[in-house]
Amino acid sequence: MLKNSIIDNIGGFGLLIESAIVTIADSMVLEGNTGIEAIGDSQVTIANTWIGAHATVAVHLGDTVQAILTGNSIYSHAVWGISVVGLAQVRLEDNEFLNNSRALDVGGEGPQVYLQGNQFKRNGTGIWILSGQAVIIDNQLEENWGTAIHLGGVNTQVTLVKNTISNNQGDGIQLGSILAEISDNKIIDNEGCGIRIFTAAVAGKDNEIHDNAEGDLRPSDYPWPEGFVKGA
Repeated sequence: MLKNSIIDNIGGFGLLIESAIVTIADSMVLEGNTGIEAIGDSQVTIANTWIGAHATVAVHLGDTVQAILTGNSIYSHAVWGISVVGLAQVRLEDNEFLNNSRALDVGGEGPQVYLQGNQFKRNGTGIWILSGQAVIIDNQLEENWGTAIHLGGVNTQVTLVKNTISNNQGDGIQLGSILAEISDNKIIDNEGCGIRIFTAAVAGKDNEIHDNAEGDLRPSDYPWPEGFVKGA
């Protein structure tokens, strides 16, 4: 276990974890190329740690890694805050993502991610998912420079419940070629659309969607489910 540690690197990895069981807590991971990379069948827990200012990615999780990240600050990464690929299974709870180009990037063979209670603020894109399965519950995505949530990729399945998506400079949610369940979310005051569909199958109900500059639901002639917007 690494606790109360400072991990610093120049140009390479702060910490490379390969097929190991590792816990990192109450620590700092400072400048370099990649903060933490976990591969193989590693089991990783990262808690209450500040991970800041890396040229590529704060945390990269690949292969069949199982990871839990709670209470961390993911700050000012030039490309990705957290990257999830392969068949990784990742749980993110109560983390803060601030000033990253893309806060969370998910792709590859079919990872599984669960997000609850995270804050995404002033990132280029908050959440970008192109494969796998995701459950996104009770997160805040506010004041991001672009689209708050982009979901795409054939066979991608995503559930979004009770998230607040507001005051982003792009769309609240973009959907392409996925299956999405969207319920009880608050999607307001974004400079793009509330939800923009390119091609997707959407279910859900009771979303609060209003005051988005380019319209609340686009295209307007998409067969949106009955009761999808609360009070409509």
